[in-house]
Amino acid sequence: MSGGHIGHTPTTGGGNGDAAPGVWQLGRHIYPKTVATSSIVRNWPLTEPVVTDPVYSTVMLRLPLNSNLTDQSNSAVSADDQSVGKTFVTGKFSNALNVAQGYINYPTGTYVPNTGSNGTASTHTATLEFWLKSTNSTYGSSDKLLLDLGTTGSTNQSIVGNGNEIRYRFGSSTSSSVHAFHTYTQNTWHHYLIQWHHILSFSSTSHFWQWELFVDGNASNQQDANLQEVPNKFSIGAGSGVTSSFYLDDVRITSGNTRIGGAVPSTYTVPTAEYPTS
Repeated sequence: MSGGHIGHTPTTGGGNGDAAPGVWQLGRHIYPKTVATSSIVRNWPLTEPVVTDPVYSTVMLRLPLNSNLTDQSNSAVSADDQSVGKTFVTGKFSNALNVAQGYINYPTGTYVPNTGSNGTASTHTATLEFWLKSTNSTYGSSDKLLLDLGTTGSTNQSIVGNGNEIRYRFGSSTSSSVHAFHTYTQNTWHHYLIQWHHILSFSSTSHFWQWELFVDGNASNQQDANLQEVPNKFSIGAGSGVTSSFYLDDVRITSGNTRIGGAVPSTYTVPTAEYPTS
């Protein structure tokens, strides 16, 4: 056979485990190999594993927030965008959302399909996960609403900033119960996770939950409480302008599942990549 070779010149020596003289060695110029073993470091072909979520069918809201407000969950809902000055900035993994003023609401039913009725573990258990970066050194002496999670009155639940703390609040604004996630570090991304376990129901309007707060891979706070229902919406901001003080990224809400188990661990693995969208 005549003609030239393809690629680099075939090896002419057998040093360090090379092929015989004049024989092309597949992989020699594709992957590095160690001198000690002459083994190819990686396998052929060049393909990355597809990462999927085994319970994606129960994901009720999935917001990558890379360049738009699209919900990529199994049963996607449309955003009610009442924001002013909305921008997408550098996020934890790709882009993130910053809202200068106004709110972006994902409507009632986001969390669970059966709030307010006599509950079961499947309809009154949920997990909320998100990344948040506070750009303010302090939120001041009163609660500043960052994420609104429920209806008004006794069932209202929210994530708020107060001083240099991020907090979980439930109940009415005049008689709310507030529990701190942690003291945040300014201009630093933190991973937050909150999950609700349904324990039992006394009536169609009286339910008992255990909720747990986690931040950056560690348990922060937990308590049993009669919350009447788990959160039933997801709203970013409140029209007060306070939303300019934080960035939000990679939101996931799962219905009927506690992502880090029923027996509450003290730690969990912080995600190192965006959550799957399938």
